[in-house]
Amino acid sequence: MSEINANVIISMPSSPFTLATSFKAASGGSVYIGKVNTDPFHPENQVQVYLEKREGEIVPVAQPLLLNSAGYLVYEGAIAKFVTDKNHSMTVFDASNVPQFYYPDILKYEPDQFKRQLSGSDGLKYIGRCPDIGMLRITEPNEKNQLIDVVEYFQGCSFGGGYFIYDDTDKESVDNGGSIIATAGGHRWKRRETYLLPVHFGAVPDGKTDVTDSMRRYIAASARGTVDFRNGFWRISSTLDLTHVATIITDGTCAFKVNPFSFSGEWAMTIGHPDRGAYAGRVAKFVIQGILTIDSDSRSVPLNGLYMKGSWFVVDHIRVTNFNGTGIHQSAVWDSTFKRLSVELCGNSEKYACSLNGGGDTYNTTHIGALQAEQSYDKALCITGIRNVIENIHCERTYITTLDDGNTKLPSGLKYTTCDFNIGNSTINQAIIDAYTGSTTPDGIACITDVPSISLSLDYSEARNINATNGILSCAFGHQTLYSTIVAKNFHIVEPAQKITVENPRISEKICIGSEVIINNGMINIFTPNNNARNIIINGGEINKVDFGSHIRGHITFNNVAITGEIGDLKSPPYKNTNSVIGMQFPPTTFNNCQLESVVGAWNSRAIFNGGAIRSVNLNSQSAFEFYNVSIGTFNYSGNTAFITRGVKAENVLRWAEPRHFLYPAGTITERIGPATNCGIIYLCRSNTEVKWTPIMSV
Repeated sequence: MSEINANVIISMPSSPFTLATSFKAASGGSVYIGKVNTDPFHPENQVQVYLEKREGEIVPVAQPLLLNSAGYLVYEGAIAKFVTDKNHSMTVFDASNVPQFYYPDILKYEPDQFKRQLSGSDGLKYIGRCPDIGMLRITEPNEKNQLIDVVEYFQGCSFGGGYFIYDDTDKESVDNGGSIIATAGGHRWKRRETYLLPVHFGAVPDGKTDVTDSMRRYIAASARGTVDFRNGFWRISSTLDLTHVATIITDGTCAFKVNPFSFSGEWAMTIGHPDRGAYAGRVAKFVIQGILTIDSDSRSVPLNGLYMKGSWFVVDHIRVTNFNGTGIHQSAVWDSTFKRLSVELCGNSEKYACSLNGGGDTYNTTHIGALQAEQSYDKALCITGIRNVIENIHCERTYITTLDDGNTKLPSGLKYTTCDFNIGNSTINQAIIDAYTGSTTPDGIACITDVPSISLSLDYSEARNINATNGILSCAFGHQTLYSTIVAKNFHIVEPAQKITVENPRISEKICIGSEVIINNGMINIFTPNNNARNIIINGGEINKVDFGSHIRGHITFNNVAITGEIGDLKSPPYKNTNSVIGMQFPPTTFNNCQLESVVGAWNSRAIFNGGAIRSVNLNSQSAFEFYNVSIGTFNYSGNTAFITRGVKAENVLRWAEPRHFLYPAGTITERIGPATNCGIIYLCRSNTEVKWTPIMSV
């Protein structure tokens, strides 16, 4: 009898067997067992019943089964256990053979049928289990709110499973392969977890498997909610658009991987729509927690990294690497905070590695804690906006592979731009900018120079602590802007940039200045005013050489400056008569309380020296210099006399004479320096129309 699986116990639902009308045992009664929904009293409806002995052996017995005086089933007078191998009906009779109870379906299921159901393709649903999402899709629910536990997304992956519940009210939701699964019968299984993950949609976190489709379905299912990319390296082959989610959660355990050779789309990832107009396609109140990382496998094919557009961004960190194009581009971003934006090995001769601009709208009122553009190719940074604060810029080791990227408007004369800053009402608190000093890029392209070209157009703004030691700075626009603690090779400031203040500059080669500029406490190798320069003030600091290579308008003033090089031709402000100061529009170059090494001048060159000290004065012919209260070591001149001295103390005077070849205003006084015997010592100019001096005091 071992082939019989008799495991259904014969018992009354309310044991012991009782009468129907009173709570008394069905003493001396009998029990009949039959097929479901039949009358078991009739032999043709009866099913085989077995006696189960103590040792587990089962023996078939005939019906009816008898009850003792207490209402318990007995066999040969002893209480016994009876079983059958299937669901059944039951009728209970009393001792008078009067029916007391009838149960048409004792178990409500057929054990053999249940066994067959379990062995079916969707059999696990009967115990609330399903092996994978594919099997769930062909599993039809059999009761309202049925709950089923899916083991994994696909067999062998060990992720993406979870509990699903049958929603009998939904007949229309689209199967998204993750949170909603539709069966062939039109039923909807819905994931019970509300916190969705990429693996719930079949995304394999190995950095090798293409998860683009899974990610898109995951992102769509998370609209206006949170996407969590942690614990996975996600390879994508087409643009992921996250415009419609609200929050991204990432950390160091995750990154997006891109192969540019087979990629479909202009951007690896977008937050906002790049293909819409200036005032459309924005996001708002977007949050990135952790560090969002996007890596390209190669720079061999042009591709851009991350595009962002919108307002009220709150972002921790973004890092984009190895894109032959723009790594991070922010367009029309405002009222936002970014802790760190980082690009590395991005950019080319046409696109900046990192670009922040208004995109026809505005980029404003945004705070950036740190901005890094490391090992960029040619174009590193471009920032255009207003009312922004950038705490730190880290732009190092840029690979410069061309000296001509099409830019012909830089005051420096360079035809390439490494960094371009166009900001208003904004502040940059610290920056380091340099270029790679080696010979080739990581992918073998020749590096032509290690001199970064930096364009500065700051309006009503401040840039502090800018270290571009080998860089050439160009400023062609801006008003009332402060550049503080600037270190550079060259600095060019030209009009219409005006009312610019440069504090604590350290310029290793040359600073070239236009108009309305103040320089405080500089360490400058060569100072050069530009053509038609005017209203320049230099306060304190040291200058090696002053080089007036172009005509000026005038009003250039040095206050308390130490100049170690020779002061030669300082040009002259424009005036009607080339040999006269009459009718000058601007004052000449003036030195107040300066420490000078050597002054030689040039033909019709004009300057005024007030106070301070000069080690040596040896004026060239027709140098129209005025010296007032200056201490001079050695004084001499050659050729035509055009200078004035008054209150001068000279230790050694080789030659001196009144200005016989240059017209000063009537009433001008010059005082002799050096030995005086039988000659005038104070001379007065008596005419505005001719050079005519008369001694008014003689010895």
